[in-house]
Amino acid sequence: MRRNPAKPLTCHPRAPIIPTMTTDEAVAYYGTKQAVSDALGCARTTVAMWGQYPPHRRQRQLERRTQGALKAEREAWEDY
Repeated sequence: MRRNPAKPLTCHPRAPIIPTMTTDEAVAYYGTKQAVSDALGCARTTVAMWGQYPPHRRQRQLERRTQGALKAEREAWEDY
């Protein structure tokens, strides 16, 4: 099978989609953004600036502190 060099490779259509941790999931677990920031030892404004997804470092921290209840995306551990 020849590959067209102009067409980029894409994911296999049956590849599993790995769920990523969202900021909303972290807030739902802890109750408030203030509680998330207290658990991480950072300012509430830090959590407020995350957007839809927490940074990889914070995802790793949340996964460890929740004992796996919240799962960091795979790339978060590859950066580690």
